[in-house]
Amino acid sequence: MAKKLKRTTNIHFKQLGHLFFLLGIALVLIFTFTNQPGMLESWHSIILILIGLVVGLMDLKPEHTTQFLLAFLGLLITANAPFYVLTYYKIGSYLQAFLLNMSIFLSLTVVVVSLRVLYRIYKGSNI
Repeated sequence: MAKKLKRTTNIHFKQLGHLFFLLGIALVLIFTFTNQPGMLESWHSIILILIGLVVGLMDLKPEHTTQFLLAFLGLLITANAPFYVLTYYKIGSYLQAFLLNMSIFLSLTVVVVSLRVLYRIYKGSNI
């Protein structure tokens, strides 16, 4: 009975992690279009960082860590691209603000995931 309860609790825990990830994406979109591009409120940043921490602690499977870290690296490189040249209705400014807000949201998630990877490497070595 205890094994069955543990398995269902683990499933609900993972689903909660997915919900926090979707909440973070939704907040990034909302904060991007309700603020001036490049002018994110400080409390918006704190909310995004805290939700990113929760996602990092709850959501990612060990076999997806490499893909996640590479995707974040691509996102970070793209966020620094010169999108300001797209001047039509300030699309470039909003696109760059969205990517920067995504990098704020995922920054603490990447730190947590990286620490978990380093721990697994250390645990697997015979030092």
